[in-house]
Amino acid sequence: MLDKNQLASKYHLGPLLYELGLLARPRYSLSEVCDQAMQSLAEKTQDTVYLIERSGLEAVCTLRKLGDYPVKVMPLDVGIRRPLGVGAGGLAILGAMSQEESESILQSIEDNIHHFGQLTPTSLRKHVRQARSQGYSYMPSATPLTGAVGVAFPVNNPLGAISISAISSRMTDKRQAEIAQLIKQEIKWIEEKLRTIRGFDAAI
Repeated sequence: MLDKNQLASKYHLGPLLYELGLLARPRYSLSEVCDQAMQSLAEKTQDTVYLIERSGLEAVCTLRKLGDYPVKVMPLDVGIRRPLGVGAGGLAILGAMSQEESESILQSIEDNIHHFGQLTPTSLRKHVRQARSQGYSYMPSATPLTGAVGVAFPVNNPLGAISISAISSRMTDKRQAEIAQLIKQEIKWIEEKLRTIRGFDAAI
């Protein structure tokens, strides 16, 4: 797992971790599966599309596609980690969980969310209830005058979510619902593809 540099008395990641990573790779190819669907969403909406994957109590951005709209919203880079619920993707994942599971996570992360905009434990719980009720999330971004819509998948075992960010003037209530519907259409295609992949099929 670790190699020690005898001269510098430092440790480095060992070859076994690399080998374990190779074994795990088929299980974590979600970005490859979603690439085409996300490109389609970027073309249809002209906005910025993100793939968010759950990693324990965190949400990780693993893929981003840019639309053609002149004003681009890019609050996340690939590889960025944030607590679940911070951002539309992580919020959608929480909203797709059972109330008991999401509440357990919220209790674990509530001390960390004050670093992200104006979020509070109370406001985050309100966003989660709304996401659970309407089947998709909406959250004003920490970036001023922007917002994002997110939909989690698979429905019964949310491993990730697709979210779309845009400037607030493009995020009317009507367009939020339209964007959510477009994402859900692409997610149907994604879930069909996941059913053919060993390791993902049991999660659908």
